[in-house]
Amino acid sequence: MDIFSEREKAIYFPHSKKEKFDFIAFNPPYLPSDGVKWSDLDGGKDGRKVIDRFLKQAGKYLAPKGVVLLLVSSLNKPEEIERMLFENNFSVKIAATKKLFFEELLVFKARKLF
Repeated sequence: MDIFSEREKAIYFPHSKKEKFDFIAFNPPYLPSDGVKWSDLDGGKDGRKVIDRFLKQAGKYLAPKGVVLLLVSSLNKPEEIERMLFENNFSVKIAATKKLFFEELLVFKARKLF
């Protein structure tokens, strides 16, 4: 039996809403862009198109006290992402950061409160 299950294109949550996960790791396309040249990087005008969609749905697919690890950039207005997580009943902390030459990467660890 596998310890975990990998889902491709998890942002669309193609499985049953009855199925709940203890853990979701998400590395979304997050770079601000006017068009889609690289689907694994381009995240729309503010880099948040996919991130915001994910944040609105993630809680429905997590078990109580389930955890999300979410990679974002300082270009994505991380304070607004943190606020959205709080508004969707998550406790939030920054689990890791890495400074690059034009941005800082952050990993949010968000735990569903109930």
